[in-house]
Amino acid sequence: YYFTRLLKNTLTISLSSIVLGFPAPIIFALLLNEIKNMKFKRCIQTISYLPHFISTVVICSMITMFVSEKGIITQFLSLFGVPADASLLTHPEYFVPIYVISGIWQGLGWGAIIYLAAISGIDQELYEAAQIDGAGKWKQMIHVTLPGISNTIIIMLLMRMGRVMSVGFEKIILLYNEGIYETADVMKPDGAGHFCMIDCPKEVEEACMFSARKNYLEPNRHWRNQAWRCMDGKELEYEACKAQLQKKDNPYARCVWDCEHDVVDNQTVTVMFEDGTTGVFALVGGATAPERNIHIIGTKGEIKGTFDKSKYVIRKASPDNKYEETEYDLNVTGDMTGEYGGHGGGDLRLIEDFVDNLSGIEPSISCTTLEDSVYSHLTVFRAEKARKNGTVERVC
Repeated sequence: YYFTRLLKNTLTISLSSIVLGFPAPIIFALLLNEIKNMKFKRCIQTISYLPHFISTVVICSMITMFVSEKGIITQFLSLFGVPADASLLTHPEYFVPIYVISGIWQGLGWGAIIYLAAISGIDQELYEAAQIDGAGKWKQMIHVTLPGISNTIIIMLLMRMGRVMSVGFEKIILLYNEGIYETADVMKPDGAGHFCMIDCPKEVEEACMFSARKNYLEPNRHWRNQAWRCMDGKELEYEACKAQLQKKDNPYARCVWDCEHDVVDNQTVTVMFEDGTTGVFALVGGATAPERNIHIIGTKGEIKGTFDKSKYVIRKASPDNKYEETEYDLNVTGDMTGEYGGHGGGDLRLIEDFVDNLSGIEPSISCTTLEDSVYSHLTVFRAEKARKNGTVERVC
């Protein structure tokens, strides 16, 4: 069942991308070739090339924002009867169009380069002969331009068909949606459904330690109110919680093995670096107070702190089993989560670093390299692969 669904989804996405996406750069190149104003032509070309250089992570963030409940695309489509009660990505039937159209937009200009090069190699005397025979622009395009680049089109089509079973894994993960990205998971209990309180067999659900009912619903769970306050910003009574967990658009209602990337609970990633150092990153929902804690243990001591209190302690180890302790206060105050205070103002300072870097100004010590950013994203993808396959994955 899972293999059949996976094969179907792969072919649907890939063939849709070929049928709709392959002709797009050809048509675009033909239209660009008809523009006689060179300044305007170069301007259009430059604008069309830019999306190719935007990372998949940024592209997916833009898509998520545009098709959200209040997104500009969702609101525009609502004028034509498309439901705007939630993000379009919560509707499985919209995923393939979103994936294909965004792919066309990102690759349109870049894909047209090779066809423009092929068009430039067509003998201009053929166009002059066609004009003498009374052929207009349309007939010149059909009978001169297209035959002139037909070999290039065939070669590019054959190369694209060779990748028919290959789709953008990173893009699908970042736009994760049950209807189009569902695979067999060896770690998932046999017979388990996709939603704890909707389609999971009772005997499987009761034996699962990650059951949403056990973690977020049971009356004797002391953490229920804390968890639901984090989720909805208010306390919910038993029946209200139960109703929420019976909604397929609630990520907390999903099986933990199928949960989307934005569920901040029951998640732990262990990373071993080249020098043998290990790091553990854990996300736990439903705590009595929201905190971000860091604990670094080294060869000479340890650093321990709580982000929300903007304080950390350095303890230096000694042979006599004693230690020296020094506390530092970073004096980070004010709004820690608002528009300008996200992560204690760190979000805004990252943008400032980016602008300074582009302006040739020395950025702060927190500025990382492009290589570091690539490794951090690869780590996330490898962690998801390790979770689904029950394996240890190497990042590089």
